[in-house]
Amino acid sequence: MFNSTRSFVYYLPVIVLLTLLKGYFVIGHLWRKDAHHIRELQLVPFNDFVAATSWFGPLFNAVGNMVLFVPLGILAYHLLRDVRRTVLLGLAISFTIEMLQYVFALGISDTDDLILNTLGAFIGAMLARAVPWDRFWRWSCLLFATFIYVLYLLGPRLGSEEAMVDALGNAPIGALE
Repeated sequence: MFNSTRSFVYYLPVIVLLTLLKGYFVIGHLWRKDAHHIRELQLVPFNDFVAATSWFGPLFNAVGNMVLFVPLGILAYHLLRDVRRTVLLGLAISFTIEMLQYVFALGISDTDDLILNTLGAFIGAMLARAVPWDRFWRWSCLLFATFIYVLYLLGPRLGSEEAMVDALGNAPIGALE
C-alpha cells in the first residue's frame, strides 16, 4: 500500500504545513499566525536561547525542528540508502524552506532551523540504518504524519491560547520553523 516513495510524498506536506504555512492556521495556539507574516533573517546560531525571556519557546522550537525532520531522514534513507545523501537532502530541503520563508515573508529565516532540521534528518537516517525495520519506520512516520494532519484539521479548537502565552512568556511563539 505505502511503499517508501509514497510514504515520503505523504510526509512532505507535513513539512510544508509546519514551516511555510504557519501564518495561515494554528494547532492548539502553539504559535501566533501574525508572527509568521514577516521577513526576517537571523544569522547568529542559537541566539534565541540567549535573547529569550522564557526557556520554553526556544527549547520547543529547537526540539520541534529536529523532530520534524527525523521522519524525513528515515523515509529519505529508505529511498537513498545512504546517510550522507540523506543528510544533504535534508539540508537542501531546509535551505529551500528558509529561502522561501525569506522571499515570501513567511517567517523568520534562521540558521538554527537549518542546523536543527539537518540534525533531525541525520538522526532519522542513523535510526533507519541502525534499526533496519523499514516497514516499522515507514508506518511510524505515516502515523506521525496522520497525527499532524488531524491536528491541522482540529486547529485552534485545541487548547487555550492564554495557557500557551503564559507558558511561553513574551517569547515569540514560533515552534517548528
